[in-house]
Amino acid sequence: MDIEPIIPFGKYKGQPITTLLADTTYLEWCKQQDFLKNYPIVYNICVNQTIVNQNENSKTPEHNKIQNLFLEEENQNRLIDLLFKATKNKLNKINEGFNHKDYSEYFQGCKESSMTFHQLFKIKVEFETKYNWDILLQINKNWGGGSIVVEFKEEYKNYDLEILQKYFNDIFNFDNKNMLSRCRTPELLYIDSYDIYIEIKPLLGDDYPNVLRKMNIQKNLTSCDKDKRFDRDKMIIILLVKDFASSTTTKEQLIQIFNQSNIKVIFLKDITEGDVKLIETNKDNISELKEYIIKLEKENTILKERLKQYESPTS
Repeated sequence: MDIEPIIPFGKYKGQPITTLLADTTYLEWCKQQDFLKNYPIVYNICVNQTIVNQNENSKTPEHNKIQNLFLEEENQNRLIDLLFKATKNKLNKINEGFNHKDYSEYFQGCKESSMTFHQLFKIKVEFETKYNWDILLQINKNWGGGSIVVEFKEEYKNYDLEILQKYFNDIFNFDNKNMLSRCRTPELLYIDSYDIYIEIKPLLGDDYPNVLRKMNIQKNLTSCDKDKRFDRDKMIIILLVKDFASSTTTKEQLIQIFNQSNIKVIFLKDITEGDVKLIETNKDNISELKEYIIKLEKENTILKERLKQYESPTS
């Protein structure tokens, strides 16, 4: 599916399906109507939250093997490390403050940041979730995020804010002036809630524009459908690739192209231990490259034929 489906009936006829999804009252009415089944693509999106009916045989053993890696907590954590480097660096600085020789002189309470970085992230994993995402990692979904705060001792709480700011900076060595101006229990770090949607490609080649179009559709549909209770949740979209083989595009260019659509390209070798094969174009592996591209073209042909079965109203 290269373009976002167009509504062929009713109030939003001729408009993208995301328009219908945004009108929750009309959407619920459509779901109750028998005529909706005459439009299988629209029906699947509105009712089943799938772009097309997926065939179990469309996922290769290699795909399933990569997907199963995320059953392991250590692989979940490696992805978190990659995505939240800045947060980890800030936590390290906070821990340095907690270990400062004068910390106990000014602050009271437990050293909350003694917890590890990964303990700040409560992760729930789902496979084959709505709109055909291979993996959904829900971060702090029910926890509502986490924060690390410190509290000045009672004898300092009536001090002028400028003096407290100096004490704070001496210990933690980073600016928190705005927080100190509002209260005297500064928040050092806040971990928000995130939904991380992952598309897996064991082998990606010159067909990557098709993958980009498909992921943009998935992203748009997911944005319209996100639970209104969690509007503040942030979306992170990831294309997880094992091998990349292209005769026209470098790995760096691929990353840049997908980044323009706010999609992060991550290579499997960056989040797993051990030797993971990564195919890149060079003059010495051109024969191997051609074989990979032929394989991709065959797989795409099969998938396109399956898709046609669902594009006909009579299916």
